[in-house]
Amino acid sequence: MLQINYIDFADFLEVQHELFGGKLALVPFYYNGRPLGSFAQENFDKADAAPVPRWGMTTLAAGSMRFSWETQNPNRALLDQVFGPGRLCPVKLIHSRTVYSAENPGDTSGLEGDGIITLNRKLVPSVTVADCVPIFLYDVATGAFGALHSGWKGTGICADALKKMAELYGTRPENVSVAIGPHIESCYFVDKERASWFAENFGPECVELRTETDNPASELSAVSEVSVPAAQDLPYKLSLLKANLLALEKAGVRGDNVVAARECTFSACFGNGTPIFGSCRRQTDGVSGLPLEEFVRLFTVQAAFVSF
Repeated sequence: MLQINYIDFADFLEVQHELFGGKLALVPFYYNGRPLGSFAQENFDKADAAPVPRWGMTTLAAGSMRFSWETQNPNRALLDQVFGPGRLCPVKLIHSRTVYSAENPGDTSGLEGDGIITLNRKLVPSVTVADCVPIFLYDVATGAFGALHSGWKGTGICADALKKMAELYGTRPENVSVAIGPHIESCYFVDKERASWFAENFGPECVELRTETDNPASELSAVSEVSVPAAQDLPYKLSLLKANLLALEKAGVRGDNVVAARECTFSACFGNGTPIFGSCRRQTDGVSGLPLEEFVRLFTVQAAFVSF
């Protein structure tokens, strides 16, 4: 298993509160075990390699950033305010391993998939997440970068994106800095079928038997009414972080070039008990029988992005 760097996303929210009001934070990539600043220019002697990008996410306070090509979401105006109009490069998510390349604004218009890569520093590749894993890539040698949505069905999209970057941009995995944003982690309980699938396809390290002390509600002062599925119904605990790290390791990415946020979207709270992120599992606890259109309105979706 890769030995990686960890950060507390909440620390960046606090430091950048005056800039963004707690609605989002921008976080550095890591390379050779340290935050990436001028490192790309120093080591590759490319004047156009600086400044380097930052990755980031919105929070529960920003409201739902749900995206589709068919409807307008007024909450997403925040992203235009932060990055400037016309820079965002999104796709409509379908929980796949489909990754698109973009050269110009509008190149992803109308497309459905789960990842965007580009060489154009004027673009802001963006996906949405609400417990799934946001993954961000930056090739310090070529300048290619991108954002990925890795739902459980799409786990392994990081390897597909790296392969596509190699084909299009000449990317070498040892030059790629990877960031893994907040997602459901310690509270992700699954059945035997899903646990077996992950163990077979990614490695047994990402699955473990759940214990009676694995109770996410005990970590939550603000949402302690959330019910906990019985161990006999969901007897395994799945680490999407470990599954993705195993995929990255197999693809040739170095551990000291990877950083991950410690926060779990299900359970992470501020000191006053307010949840930091929207969470599909937390916010739809106990809900059943609703049409999909109504169900998806119940939870808050985060925008996840990479920007120069």
